[in-house]
Amino acid sequence: GLQKLQTLTAQNNNIDRIPLSFKDLRQIATLDLSKNQITSLIGCLKNNERLKFLDLRQNRLGTFPELPYECTLDTLFLGFNQLTTINAESLVRAKDHLTILDIRDNKLAVLPDDICQLHRLKTLDVSNNDLSDLPPALTSIRCLNRFSKVPLDFWRRDPMVEKLQVLDLSKNGLALVPFDVATCVNLHTLVIDDNVLESVPESIRQLAHLHTLRLRKNNLVESTVDPILGPGTPLSFRLKELDLRNNSLRCVPSGIANLSALQTLLLSFNQISTLDNVDWSRLVNLFQLSVADNKVTKFSSFSS
Repeated sequence: GLQKLQTLTAQNNNIDRIPLSFKDLRQIATLDLSKNQITSLIGCLKNNERLKFLDLRQNRLGTFPELPYECTLDTLFLGFNQLTTINAESLVRAKDHLTILDIRDNKLAVLPDDICQLHRLKTLDVSNNDLSDLPPALTSIRCLNRFSKVPLDFWRRDPMVEKLQVLDLSKNGLALVPFDVATCVNLHTLVIDDNVLESVPESIRQLAHLHTLRLRKNNLVESTVDPILGPGTPLSFRLKELDLRNNSLRCVPSGIANLSALQTLLLSFNQISTLDNVDWSRLVNLFQLSVADNKVTKFSSFSS
């Protein structure tokens, strides 16, 4: 039965196991079993060769799933489980197709060298594990351009950073960024939310492609933000979104007026009392401004 079934979504239930007969559903392409109680999938998927999307987030997996022998999987979500190791033999079955691998919030101490065989991989999320390093050969994955919260030593030594487009360093307890951000020459989105930053790397202003900068939930004051907002820099012409919510700003950094392309400015949850130190008339592209939950008493500068 169910030989024509292509999509099964059974997330947010109390499923604790999948029958071995599931392997006979040879047409299944999309399988979402997230938010259940599953501990193992050994033998359950070995014949599901048309499977493209597999979501097993927020289960109780202690064993890496056994992927189909002739695997065409494109997307694999395994975050928020209890994995301590990756079955390399199983994972490399997807080497010719896998583009997204999410193994965040597990108990992984190492990544196998075989992960470098995933030559089509574009997005790798290994955040909130116990990793101290990454396989050196990871740079051989030509398509890989998006990481989330990997060990910081990696950024100091690896030439792959030049290919990065999105970099998320959130929740790392950073008081400063311990590498030269300017080496990420193709970066268009930089997120350093929820750290303890007291300053911003001035080299950010030289990133010619950066359009989104998120620095929410840090310890920044206006004098430590202004140095990256000078006129005539690549950042001043390119940046479209700046998020400075939940910092310690007492006024709006005056250099924000230099950001000629700025469309979104988020300044909520600071200690800003005045908006009058910025020439708002220069921000001709601004269409979203948030100054909620501050100490602002007037908007006089907006009338000019």
